[in-house]
Amino acid sequence: MAPLMNNRDIIKDIIGEALLKVRGDNIVKEHLKVEKNTLYIDKYRFPISENIHLLAIGKAACSMAKGAEDMLKGYLRDGIVVTKYGFSLPLQKCKVIEAGHPIPDQNGLEASKAVYNFAKSIPPEDTLLVLISGGGSALLPAPDNITLKDKMLVTELLLKSGATIQEINSVRKHLSFLKGGKLAQIAHPATVITIILSDVIGNEISSIASGPTVTDPSSFEDAISTLKRYNLWEVVPNSVKEHLLRGKRGLIPETPKPGDKSFQKDLIKIVADNRYFCREILKSAQRHGIENGIHLTSFVEGEAKEVAKVIAAIIKEELLSNTRKTEMIVIGGETTVTVKGNGKGGRAQELALSLAISMDRWKGFTAVSLASDGNDGITEAAGAIVNEKTLKLAKEKDLNPLSYLSNNDSFSFFNKIDSLVITGPTHTNVNDVIVILIDKEYQPTP
Repeated sequence: MAPLMNNRDIIKDIIGEALLKVRGDNIVKEHLKVEKNTLYIDKYRFPISENIHLLAIGKAACSMAKGAEDMLKGYLRDGIVVTKYGFSLPLQKCKVIEAGHPIPDQNGLEASKAVYNFAKSIPPEDTLLVLISGGGSALLPAPDNITLKDKMLVTELLLKSGATIQEINSVRKHLSFLKGGKLAQIAHPATVITIILSDVIGNEISSIASGPTVTDPSSFEDAISTLKRYNLWEVVPNSVKEHLLRGKRGLIPETPKPGDKSFQKDLIKIVADNRYFCREILKSAQRHGIENGIHLTSFVEGEAKEVAKVIAAIIKEELLSNTRKTEMIVIGGETTVTVKGNGKGGRAQELALSLAISMDRWKGFTAVSLASDGNDGITEAAGAIVNEKTLKLAKEKDLNPLSYLSNNDSFSFFNKIDSLVITGPTHTNVNDVIVILIDKEYQPTP
């Protein structure tokens, strides 16, 4: 007889099944097909020649490209795929370039040049299919009038500042020759069709991978304001300040704005996002016999360790509820971490550690905090799992959880108590989730 699964195993299995549902290749196959020189993207139809060219950018780029290759046989001519090191899959028609993330590198610079030349070469009568997932901003740095080294420094400073992805990308778009709609401008007048896996809260398409194929509502002024808001204006390289100030004065063209006629015949379609992922988690839970699940929100943001305190309050309320109907709570979004220590971690792991501290002496819950791409921060973990035993294990190993939290060293903490969640590349990217399993048998002490 197989051993009974504990709550840790159950919750990992549930999330694993949902991750497969939102894999890039599976999602693309659901929404894309070609029949008799007509390209279908859900309800949208495009008459096409026999020449479709493909660009895929992001952490899910290879899986999305694989799905497109399977559906476009006989029509797909060529393609370039840019993804993170270790996130590749074998492809038939597309050249794969691996590059640095979250800090850009030389490979990313070379990939940027290759993508520029590829887009520029598309004949006007052909179709460019662009598959975008989160991570594209770093993978295609495309520095404009600044060096790669300067772009790397700005990126690192922004990532540690606590700025939102929208704020970070307002800067990156205005330091790039591809972002903020410029890629689509380069490919014009060819038809550009963009399919997106969204990793941005609220699905603001201009922020996903810094919106290379969509118009950009942000400005040089917004980029400058972001740097000043997070006290970075005086520490970024002079070349960055000079470029942004020249843009503000109108000496450098702005990114294309809404209403730009060169985008009129293009299509942008989001095919999966965090809300979709959360719904799949609840469906998976039902297949495991968990009927009473609730998806609270996909709009969680803020400092990870502070958000964790609010989530702890929700769990405590449920544990003390007289009805005790809810068996699973699913919360999505993307928090930030203002890095002040020198430890190793990521926003999902930091949230999990703060949650464990906030739930000290409480029983009856198991929670996973997870980055859907399988890569939380600069670590090999996707996230971490916590329950009533977490702090007990830490005490047995003489670990001070508050010390690890203050040093932004959540990875080391969870590694030492065997509570990391390691998935490897999931080939999707739809924000983070916190999944809480409530133990129906638990009875709180009066």
